Amino acid sequence: MDVARLKSEITSDPAGLGYSGKTDQQVADLMNAVTREVDRGLVAAHVLFRRFNQAEYVAKITDLTDGVRNRHLLEVLLGMGEVDINDANVEALLTTVFNGGGSATIRNLIGHAAGAFPGDDLRKKKVSRAGQLGFGTVLPGHVTEARSA
Repeated sequence: MDVARLKSEITSDPAGLGYSGKTDQQVADLMNAVTREVDRGLVAAHVLFRRFNQAEYVAKITDLTDGVRNRHLLEVLLGMGEVDINDANVEALLTTVFNGGGSATIRNLIGHAAGAFPGDDLRKKKVSRAGQLGFGTVLPGHVTEARSA
């Protein structure tokens, strides 16, 4: 645990969580509560693929006009191993292949589909303040140590 960074977080409270006047346990609880949403960043290609609407995917790669292009673009994307789902180029590629917001696949990726992934935006992940700062789990003893440092 980076005690100096933790002390700075507790004393300055930049996220406005209200650490002042709280016990060490209460501060730890505030920091560990999953209340934030951040960009997910890298996603395993197989996770991305599971969000594809399979009927739509097959139609896009077998289309007589654009099927070869679509298949090549998706092979490149899925062959990366990990994909930065928030990257503008990745978004543009997926939008090109799956024809934008009307696509079930695009709705699956951003969590607006009724069914398998409702409300789950693959581009975001939920974290605690401690997780956002890279602390892992903050224990009351960590808070005690930071306050006395």
